[in-house]
Amino acid sequence: MENERYYASQTYLLPADEVEQTRLQLQHEMLKEKLSGQLLPAGFIVKDGVWAVDVSNGLPKTASIVGTDICDRLFTAATPKVTFEVQSTLTLPAAWSSTFALAHQRLLILAFSSSAWQQAISELYRVLQPGGWVQIEEKDVLRVTWSDQGPVPPLTAKFLNVLCSVCREREVGPESLLLLPEFMKAAGFEDLKVSSVRIYTGGEEGKEVRKAWIGAWRAMQGPMLKGGGAGLAKTPLEYSGLMDCLEEEWVREPFEWKFITWTARKPM
Repeated sequence: MENERYYASQTYLLPADEVEQTRLQLQHEMLKEKLSGQLLPAGFIVKDGVWAVDVSNGLPKTASIVGTDICDRLFTAATPKVTFEVQSTLTLPAAWSSTFALAHQRLLILAFSSSAWQQAISELYRVLQPGGWVQIEEKDVLRVTWSDQGPVPPLTAKFLNVLCSVCREREVGPESLLLLPEFMKAAGFEDLKVSSVRIYTGGEEGKEVRKAWIGAWRAMQGPMLKGGGAGLAKTPLEYSGLMDCLEEEWVREPFEWKFITWTARKPM
């Protein structure tokens, strides 16, 4: 427990509680709109309970979805098509080998080291049926994957430097985004496709983006302060003020984030 938020893992920077569940729902709706509602219809194992329930609404009655997380605090209510299990992507059940038509994982870039990414991708490969697909979605938090990006505003740049330091201290590797294609090919995946959208922070268009992603940074208060805050904030009150200033900066000096989707197929 850090600053009255529940953190399920020493490496993952975001909490697992009701406040975070509300933010995840907001984030899902925002991403769904930015991705033009493209949610894949298939039989799934997924890492995002909100995504799972939404996708299930468009599936036939015979389809089933299994959602997983390392604790049950973020699970939404089960439905006839959707069930949830406490599992880690790093060690999925042996009985799940060659079971699923599609595996979906979203926004774990602040949870995994480089070696954990390799293990997770290997596990997702194992539980897929021959011919099954994997879909991984991530925000390029530290902006490592694109060369034509514009500059971020100055306070945001300072915060990202602090976030990078905290990630290093916890052995989390956001730069692993650059290596995901290599990891997926090494696991055995074929037909790798990479797509991305740019998500704008300013104006009315960026209102929900700011709520979801400044909201994520607000939720990192415990780990960020525990890591020293690098001079940007030393107390919860100072951290809250910092987040207010960042949100104002995103309105005043808007820029773009890159949201990336990798899809690949397990050979028949």
